[in-house]
Formats: sequence, C-alpha cells, structure tokens
Amino acid sequence: MIATQALDRAALRALRANIWPRSDWRLKSRLILIAAMAVVASALAAIAPLFMRWLVDDLAHGSLSAAAIVLIVGYPVTRFAGLAVIQLRVILTAAVMEGSKARYAAAALAHLLDLGRAFRLDRGAGALARTVERGALGLESSIRSTHVVLLQVLLEALFSCAVIGGVIGAGFGLILLAVMAGYAVTAVVFTALQVRWRKAINEHDTKASGQLVDTLLNLDVVASFDASAREVSRYAAARSAQAAAAVKAQASISLMNIAWRALEAAALSAILGLAARDVLAGRMSVGALVMVQVYVIQVFSNMLGLGFVYSDARQGFVDLGQLQALVETPPAIVDAVDAPALAVREGRIVFDHVTFGYDPARPVLCDVSFQIPPGRTLAIVGATGAGKTTIGHLLQRAYEIQSGAIRIDGQDVRSVTRASLRAAIGVVAQDTQLLDDTILYNIRYARPGASDAEAREAARHAAIEAFVASLPAGYESRIGERGLKLSGGERQRIAIARLILKDPPIFLFDEATSSLDTLTERAIQASLGDLARDRTSLVIAHRLSTIVDAHEIIVLDQGRIVERGDHTALLRRGGAYAALWAHQNGEK
Repeated sequence: MIATQALDRAALRALRANIWPRSDWRLKSRLILIAAMAVVASALAAIAPLFMRWLVDDLAHGSLSAAAIVLIVGYPVTRFAGLAVIQLRVILTAAVMEGSKARYAAAALAHLLDLGRAFRLDRGAGALARTVERGALGLESSIRSTHVVLLQVLLEALFSCAVIGGVIGAGFGLILLAVMAGYAVTAVVFTALQVRWRKAINEHDTKASGQLVDTLLNLDVVASFDASAREVSRYAAARSAQAAAAVKAQASISLMNIAWRALEAAALSAILGLAARDVLAGRMSVGALVMVQVYVIQVFSNMLGLGFVYSDARQGFVDLGQLQALVETPPAIVDAVDAPALAVREGRIVFDHVTFGYDPARPVLCDVSFQIPPGRTLAIVGATGAGKTTIGHLLQRAYEIQSGAIRIDGQDVRSVTRASLRAAIGVVAQDTQLLDDTILYNIRYARPGASDAEAREAARHAAIEAFVASLPAGYESRIGERGLKLSGGERQRIAIARLILKDPPIFLFDEATSSLDTLTERAIQASLGDLARDRTSLVIAHRLSTIVDAHEIIVLDQGRIVERGDHTALLRRGGAYAALWAHQNGEK
C-alpha cells in the first residue's frame, strides 16, 4: 500500500501539471480570473449583512426614509450580484475542470498502454480501468474543492470575521476565527481516518471490479463449469469488504459532523451572550444584533460546507494520487534517445544468441540463434511451453532480452523506435483480439485511412466476404465485446483481413489458422502464401500440416533449438520433428 504522504505528493504533482501547466497561459489566465471572481463574490457576501443592519436600525426609528428604500433594494441586489458571480465562476471552472479531467484521463491511458504487456497482465484490465476512472474523478473533485468552494468559503469567512470584528467588536470576530480554527482541526483529524478507509475502499473496489470484468469476459467458461454461484460469491465477498470499509468511513464523517455541531453550539452561546450583554448595555443596536445573527449563520454554513469540501478533497487526493503513481511508473521498455525509425530494406531477421526469461532466474529461451533471409518463411514448432510464442513477443520487443541481440536488416530492435518496429510487423495470433465495433472498423483498424473498397478486397483474400454478405448489416455489423458474437474462425479471418490490409514487410503468424476448418484453412493459406511470397515470415505452428512449405523449420525444446531444416530433411532425420509429424498423422 502506498503511504498517504506519497499519495498526497503525487496528487499535488498531478494538480500542478494539469491546472497550472508552465506553457499554457490561456489556462492560467482563466484561473487568475476565477480567483479574482472569488474575491469579488466573497466581498459582496461579506458586505450584504451591513445593509440589513442599517435597514433595521433605520426602521427602528418608526419611519421609512429614502435611505431605507435604498437599503431595501441594496441588500437583495448585493446578494444577487454575489451569487451571480459565484455561478459565473462555476461555469468558468467547469470548463477548466472538465478539460483538465479529459486530458488527464487520455494521458493516463496513453501511459498505461506504454507500460507494456507485462505490467498490464500483472494489474488486470478491470483494475486499471477503475484506477483511471477514479483518478480522473479525483482530479475533478480536487479542482472543484480548491477552486470553486475552498477559496470562496475561506475568503468569505475571513471577510465576514474582519467586518464583524471591525464594525461590532473584536470579541465577535475572534470567536468566529476560533470556530474556523476548530473546524479546520476537526476536519484534519477526522479526514485522516477517512483517508485510511478510502484507501481500503479503493483496494476492495479495484479487486471487485477486476473480478467482475474477468467474470464477464469469461462467461462461457463460467457457464461450462456451472460456476455462477462461485463467481457471485467471490464478487459479493469483495463488495462486502468494500461496504465494511465504507461504513467506517461514513462513521468518521458522522462523528466529524457531531464535533462541528458541538463547536457551533459553543460558539453560538458565546456570541449570543456577548450580544445580549451589549444590547442591554446600549452598546449594540437591534440592527447590529440582526447583522451578527446573519454573519453567524453565514459563517457557520460556510464552514460546514468547508469541512465537507476538505473531506471530499482528501478523498479525491487519494484517488488522484493512486492514478498519478501509475502515471509516474516508468515503462519497462523505452526508446533509445534519438532512436531512428526502423528502415526495412530487405526484411532479414536475425536472432543472435538470444537468452530470455520472464523471470531472469528461469530462462524461457537459452542461447537461441537463427536468421530468416529476406522473402523467406521460417516456422517454429515444439511442445507447449517450449518458447515459441515468446520468440514472437521478443521480435515485437514486448519484452527486453537478457542477452544477445535481435536485428532486422542489421538494426538492433532496441535501437529503433517501437512504433516503427510494430508498424513493420503484421501479426495474426491464435487468441484473436477484436474491438467492440463493426466488421469494417476492425478490418480497417490496421490502416484507418483505407477505403471501403480496399477493406473489402482484404476481406475477399481472407475468405470472409461471403460470410459478411450473409449478415443483415454486412460490414456494418457489430461483433460484440472481443468479437464474441462471431465464431473463432470468423474472428481469425477478420484478423487475417486486417493483416492483409496493413500490408507490412514482415509477417508473424502465431497459430494463425488454428480455428479454421480444413477447407477454409487451405484457401487462406493459399492467399497468405501469395501475399507473403516476397516478404519475410515467421510462423509459430502447432499443426505441422500448415508449415510443410516453409523454407526452414526449427524445433524448440525447453527453450533450445534441437533441430532445424526443411520439412523433408527433418522427416528424413527421424528426430523430434518426425516424431511430432507421426503423432499428428496418427502413425505408430
């Protein structure tokens, strides 16, 4: 758990970066105007009760003078002007607040996407989504608390204390200042407890949200194992823990309210006692008494609001600090300073004595070396866990290798920009990932500027055109979350169409046709063969029938290359590959 002080510092850095950026003078001028409007509104609120005193004192003489008529109009006009300025401040602050929140959330998402595959897998999509949502709302509540309410309330209370102390007597002003100090101390003490429980609420909420998203994304698995009751129980337990923390947080808020009311009662008794004494001694007029009551009500209501604002701001700081801690997490993989873009001239891929382990103490690949000449296809086979898919991840630089080098046309992938590297590689994986949008959108995801005709041509090469034509909405059909409205084969064909449209110089196929029937697989293999004829291709395969035409096949076993050669040579050798081939073809 991150310490509260560290979260506060992170939240302050986020506030400073988002509401007082160094180069954005337009935003700064808005904030200065907001502060000026707060001063004007507070001054008007502090002056308004003076009109009530003068009016009551004038009426006490038994006549309605011209001055009284002016006061009758002046009091509501002054109050209206103050409230109008406040509302204009709220509008202006909303523009700042909402804009900052939107920019911050987008920047946070960009950074989370940049943190890499390992980070996202460790945290979970649901948990990260909740952290971003709460953090953005935390920024909003922090801006609202500090710029809309906090500044306004403090200025108004201080102005009121100054007016009542100067006009009526220092004793009244000192009592109100003492109440303000008491409110502040009480808020700090009880909010420390609230922050503690808020952090616990966030942890349980993150856990529950992660479980909920995980369950919803795996509905078929839950149903097939009849595990609905089990998943509901897990989710309910997480929410129950959150509820218990929320009850404790609410208890601290209620106790804080009780303490505030006790302060109000004590202060009100002292003020009324002083006022009664001064009225009886003739030192205070009836109008002054009325003015004191208005100020007391005004200050008490403002301070009560200030307490809630402080509590809200502290809770917002926790949420904001937790997101900022993620935003400040350095990516595991970064571009080298002044890294150039990858220049693919031929497409030669070289793995040079590569060693890698997700845990460095347990290598997944050990001293792996091979090369794929330009325009050639290399296939990788081996048992589950041999390291086949890891090679694909390393080619895309999803992880950093521990030793060795990976080069494309002589350029180490660590020396070029990741964007250019990934732009040069087209991937179709066994676990097809699609977005909850239309078929056309998903195909065109590889190249957003492609025309409809180009996208449809890619679909034709992927043998999906007939299927799309059978749908009522055609290419505008929505495919559901992760494309689960489609079959596995249909999803893979969309992914293949996406790759065809991208038209990269290097292909990476990771069990790319594993979900297809034999006839469709053969048709797509022919299309892919035509497309990949002059391109470098790395094929990770389990079904050996799909890679018999590869120029070279390497066999991995426990992270090491144990055999290499083409299909015919490997069968003739009678080793590990021949055994796999015999097993898949039902031979003894």
